[in-house]
Amino acid sequence: MDITDIITKITGIKFKRYSLDDFIPAVIERCTKNDLLYPLLDFLTKSSENIAAMQYKLYNNDNYNKYITKTTYGKKDASLKDTVKGILLFMKEKKLIEIDLL
Repeated sequence: MDITDIITKITGIKFKRYSLDDFIPAVIERCTKNDLLYPLLDFLTKSSENIAAMQYKLYNNDNYNKYITKTTYGKKDASLKDTVKGILLFMKEKKLIEIDLL
Protein backbone atom coordinates (compact mmCIF):
# COMPACT_ATOMS: atom_id res chain seq x y z
CA MET A 1 0.00 0.00 0.00
CA ASP A 2 2.88 2.39 0.61
CA ILE A 3 3.83 2.35 -3.06
CA THR A 4 0.30 2.88 -4.40
CA ASP A 5 -0.18 5.73 -1.91
CA ILE A 6 3.03 7.35 -3.17
CA ILE A 7 1.94 6.91 -6.82
CA THR A 8 -1.38 8.57 -5.95
CA LYS A 9 0.44 11.54 -4.38
CA ILE A 10 2.81 11.89 -7.35
CA THR A 11 0.25 11.40 -10.15
CA GLY A 12 -3.21 11.90 -8.66
CA ILE A 13 -4.18 8.42 -9.93
CA LYS A 14 -6.18 6.46 -7.35
CA PHE A 15 -6.00 2.69 -7.06
CA LYS A 16 -8.69 0.18 -6.30
CA ARG A 17 -7.35 -2.13 -3.62
CA TYR A 18 -7.77 -5.88 -3.96
CA SER A 19 -7.10 -8.66 -1.51
CA LEU A 20 -4.58 -11.17 -2.87
CA ASP A 21 -7.38 -13.70 -3.37
CA ASP A 22 -9.26 -11.19 -5.55
CA PHE A 23 -6.18 -9.69 -7.24
CA ILE A 24 -4.99 -12.77 -9.12
CA PRO A 25 -8.36 -13.53 -10.79
CA ALA A 26 -8.70 -9.82 -11.67
CA VAL A 27 -5.25 -9.80 -13.33
CA ILE A 28 -6.01 -13.02 -15.23
CA GLU A 29 -9.33 -11.58 -16.43
CA ARG A 30 -7.84 -8.28 -17.62
CA CYS A 31 -4.43 -9.35 -18.92
CA THR A 32 -4.07 -10.11 -22.63
CA LYS A 33 -1.10 -11.34 -24.67
CA ASN A 34 -0.33 -7.71 -25.56
CA ASP A 35 0.16 -6.70 -21.91
CA LEU A 36 3.66 -6.36 -20.47
CA LEU A 37 2.50 -8.37 -17.45
CA TYR A 38 1.42 -11.35 -19.57
CA PRO A 39 4.73 -13.29 -19.31
CA LEU A 40 4.39 -13.16 -15.51
CA LEU A 41 0.87 -14.62 -15.33
CA ASP A 42 2.06 -18.19 -14.98
CA PHE A 43 4.47 -17.23 -12.19
CA LEU A 44 1.77 -15.20 -10.43
CA THR A 45 -0.80 -17.97 -10.47
CA LYS A 46 1.64 -20.69 -9.41
CA SER A 47 3.20 -18.56 -6.67
CA SER A 48 0.05 -17.16 -5.09
CA GLU A 49 0.38 -19.30 -1.94
CA ASN A 50 4.01 -18.25 -1.46
CA ILE A 51 3.10 -14.60 -2.03
CA ALA A 52 0.26 -14.89 0.49
CA ALA A 53 2.59 -16.39 3.07
CA MET A 54 4.96 -13.41 2.74
CA GLN A 55 2.54 -10.51 2.38
CA TYR A 56 2.76 -9.45 6.03
CA LYS A 57 6.40 -10.35 6.59
CA LEU A 58 8.49 -7.35 7.58
CA TYR A 59 12.25 -7.12 7.78
CA ASN A 60 14.12 -5.02 10.29
CA ASN A 61 16.96 -3.12 8.65
CA ASP A 62 17.93 -0.97 11.65
CA ASN A 63 21.43 -2.47 11.84
CA TYR A 64 21.99 -1.91 8.12
CA ASN A 65 20.98 1.75 8.45
CA LYS A 66 23.11 2.15 11.59
CA TYR A 67 26.32 0.85 10.00
CA ILE A 68 25.93 2.07 6.42
CA THR A 69 26.61 5.63 7.57
CA LYS A 70 29.68 4.58 9.59
CA THR A 71 31.65 3.34 6.59
CA THR A 72 33.35 5.59 4.08
CA TYR A 73 31.91 3.38 1.33
CA GLY A 74 28.36 3.51 2.55
CA LYS A 75 25.64 5.54 1.00
CA LYS A 76 22.18 5.85 2.48
CA ASP A 77 19.41 4.41 0.32
CA ALA A 78 17.06 6.76 -1.49
CA SER A 79 13.67 7.26 0.11
CA LEU A 80 10.83 5.05 -1.08
CA LYS A 81 9.16 8.14 -2.57
CA ASP A 82 12.29 9.02 -4.58
CA THR A 83 12.64 5.40 -5.74
CA VAL A 84 8.99 5.22 -6.88
CA LYS A 85 9.26 8.59 -8.63
CA GLY A 86 12.39 7.38 -10.45
CA ILE A 87 10.61 4.24 -11.61
CA LEU A 88 7.64 6.29 -12.86
CA LEU A 89 9.96 8.69 -14.72
CA PHE A 90 11.80 5.76 -16.32
CA MET A 91 8.52 4.13 -17.39
CA LYS A 92 7.27 7.45 -18.80
CA GLU A 93 10.55 7.99 -20.70
CA LYS A 94 10.31 4.48 -22.18
CA LYS A 95 6.67 5.17 -23.12
CA LEU A 96 5.42 2.31 -20.93
CA ILE A 97 2.99 4.68 -19.22
CA GLU A 98 1.44 8.01 -20.06
CA ILE A 99 1.09 10.04 -16.89
CA ASP A 100 1.60 13.55 -15.61
CA LEU A 101 3.60 13.90 -12.42
CA LEU A 102 2.31 16.37 -9.86
